[in-house]
Amino acid sequence: MHISKRSNGIYCVWYTDQRGRKKKVSTGKSRKSEALNVFRSFVPPQADLPNHSLSLADLSSFSRHSRKYTDSQYSRSYRENHRASFIALEKGVGNPPLHGIGPGAVEAFAAAQDLASRVSA
Repeated sequence: MHISKRSNGIYCVWYTDQRGRKKKVSTGKSRKSEALNVFRSFVPPQADLPNHSLSLADLSSFSRHSRKYTDSQYSRSYRENHRASFIALEKGVGNPPLHGIGPGAVEAFAAAQDLASRVSA
């Protein structure tokens, strides 16, 4: 979190919400000392997350949900490749919540897959 001064002279508090979006809230103060007091006591609002089962789902439940979609939209060979990819990913990173799978986990999985394919060849 930090504060910034707008062009109208009023300070704003910047914070990151639960979804990772940057938000700002006006302090209503034009003096930095007063704005800092507001900043120190500022508590970001707890936004109500939508009640989607996938918003906090784990990898296996997301895989099952996406399989329903691919079964109705794509060819058999694509569906088999899609399913095999999710199975391999789940073996590589486990079954964490979706929000816990970041670029680092995917890169580590890809590096392990690359290493495994070189060893078996």
